[in-house]
Parts: sequence; structure tokens; C-alpha cells
Amino acid sequence: MPLIGAVDLRAAIAALGGVDFTFGSTTVKVLLRKPDVELFKADEEELVGRSVTVLAVSEDLAGLVAGQAITVAGESMKVHRIMAESDGSVTRVVCKKA
Repeated sequence: MPLIGAVDLRAAIAALGGVDFTFGSTTVKVLLRKPDVELFKADEEELVGRSVTVLAVSEDLAGLVAGQAITVAGESMKVHRIMAESDGSVTRVVCKKA
């Protein structure tokens, strides 16, 4: 059972500066995380990419699947991985550049 409701989570995301996340014809607000983590191939110095994740209300992401084209804050990306957080009320989506 969720600790707080979806309405409260949506309000918190909006208050924390949520950005638009679009998949198909659905647009929801999410928290965008771009931590200072750089990804490199083994034994190489070439930068492969940076980790980009979003946190969203789980029920807002119904129908989202790995590999799907998305837009995050106006940037085209693809879903790499979808993971439920703790009680399942929030979902983390790992994104990669399209």
C-alpha cells in the first residue's frame, strides 16, 4: 500500500520542477535526474554517455515499454529500463539518447 497517494506525488513532482515526459499520445510530469556519472567502455577513455533517469507516478506510465521512443524535456530518447521503486507508487525510467 502506497505511503502517499498519486495526487500528492504529482503535486510534489510539480513543486520540485517536474518536466514533460511524452510517450505515445501521453504527456506527464516527471522528475529528471542527470547525475554526474559518465559511462566509459572498459579500457577506453572515450565517453559513451551520461546516465539520465526520470522518476514518475507509476500509474502515469501505464503502457510504457523498454525500447519505446519518448521525449523528455523536449529531448528525444528511448526507454532503456523501467524499475518500480519501494512500494511501487513511483517508477524509475532509465533513458538513453535516441
